[in-house]
Amino acid sequence: PYCEKCLRGGYECLGYEEDQPRIKIRWNHLPASADITTSEAPAPTVGGCRNDPASTVTDRVAKPSILGTALLYRKSSCALTTDDSSFENSARRFDRLWPQNQSQPVLYSSSRTHKPDNAEPLDTVAGVKEIGSDLAEDIKTLHRSISASIDMTHLDKEAYLACVAGEYVLHVLDFWFTPPSAIVRDCLKGQVRGTRTMQAMDLGTMVLKTCALDQGLRNPGTTLERYMALVDKFEQNFTTDLGRNLPPRDATDCFTARLELAILKFFLGDSIAGYTLLQVLRPKFLLLVATDSGLLVEQPNGNLAVSFPRTLSSLRHELARFISYDVILSFLLGAPPMIEYGYEGTCDGDGFEWIHGIPSALLQIISQINSWRAGSRVHLDCWQDLELCVFAWKPLQATLGESFVPGSTAFERAVVQEGWRHVVLIYIYMGICGVSSHDPRIQASVDVIFQLAEKMRNSRIGIHMLPHCVVAGIAARLEKQRIRVYEKLNSFLDPRAWLLRGPQFNRALYHLWHSTGAGGKAVTWDDYIRARDTVMPL
Repeated sequence: PYCEKCLRGGYECLGYEEDQPRIKIRWNHLPASADITTSEAPAPTVGGCRNDPASTVTDRVAKPSILGTALLYRKSSCALTTDDSSFENSARRFDRLWPQNQSQPVLYSSSRTHKPDNAEPLDTVAGVKEIGSDLAEDIKTLHRSISASIDMTHLDKEAYLACVAGEYVLHVLDFWFTPPSAIVRDCLKGQVRGTRTMQAMDLGTMVLKTCALDQGLRNPGTTLERYMALVDKFEQNFTTDLGRNLPPRDATDCFTARLELAILKFFLGDSIAGYTLLQVLRPKFLLLVATDSGLLVEQPNGNLAVSFPRTLSSLRHELARFISYDVILSFLLGAPPMIEYGYEGTCDGDGFEWIHGIPSALLQIISQINSWRAGSRVHLDCWQDLELCVFAWKPLQATLGESFVPGSTAFERAVVQEGWRHVVLIYIYMGICGVSSHDPRIQASVDVIFQLAEKMRNSRIGIHMLPHCVVAGIAARLEKQRIRVYEKLNSFLDPRAWLLRGPQFNRALYHLWHSTGAGGKAVTWDDYIRARDTVMPL
């Protein structure tokens, strides 16, 4: 809700009654953070480990509202400046949203992945109004604001695009594994140039903001159904565009916008609708890849395949995101990959580690296992070679000789990435070799994953161990291990990091544990896929 008083006064409207205090909007809201002092951290061992207290960040910052900004553009009758410094200033303001030093900590909101049992629901806090009653009107106002901004001069449009990208960053930075590199930041800014993408990001920002305020993401129901209906209606605007032969720039804009809408559907809890939309985007993805011959690789049989390492490291951010989601969903859900990938060479750069924390080298191995299980006809490495690659992989911090203070954010990131080594080993043994969960190699990796999870406690970074918990839960033999996995996954309620919520995987694991794996019996990876397909069909 946005009231006239807040619009006139330049305040961020929080939806309170007239007698409640308001917060003045501050644009320069991310102060520089202090440097982290690092020291050598003990290496994880298979034996017992000391629990480190988790540090929690509770800094709050006032964030400018993109909807409020759009409305101010509509309401204001003042002439906007047209000098060349206007866009430069807006670009600099966007750049200030990012931590300039990658070694510095990032200020996040106080939201946690784990909610204490005695925590009071947000909608019961005194002074907070019911959110969402005027959502449809807000959407209409937002759409009018976007349409008006598109008709502005080129300079004004560029400034507004910087605001859209900045607001989007504020709402997604909280669940990213680490701040992205400068090159990726430039790609993100370039991605929002298209009209359709800008509209989709505006809609997603507003829906996520409203869901966070009224706990819509935690309590799916009529509120989320209403949001989903709005997303579906918004998507219909792009349906005709998707079937036409558009110019390359417009085709990329349309593809990126619908990719944002697919991810938003996952956020709103409709995994089937999100996955279906990704499948619909597959032909357009192939058309976009075909415009860049460097992203294709010829196989010995003469067929063409999409180069996985080149696409993942490509500056075509939208294409790299698509294949990342394809690999992640194929892995976690046991679905066949949507694309036939080629695996010549290795992945250069950090890929998408900054979002999910998966090392690029290990992500490529996961993709190879997906392809192997789907019966791909491309050349694939044997499981022994993949195993050697996993053992030989070293995190970037180790290659640079860095060390960390236990409990620090840098240390926790290293813990998550070390856990990925054992996740991939389990996937190799169960996914390719076909061994059961009772294999001693698998049980050794399960033990290490549980020990690493203890070091995370209730840290914000802990959400990035959701795949670790799923894989450890599949292979867990002891009842106490299964209980720990079940409780941990139940605490992962925010789907923004991994598209799916922890409780969704708990349903599949619960079915597995009470059918094939009852009483701690051995299970296979195919048993998990059948359990998942029973409770969460795609």
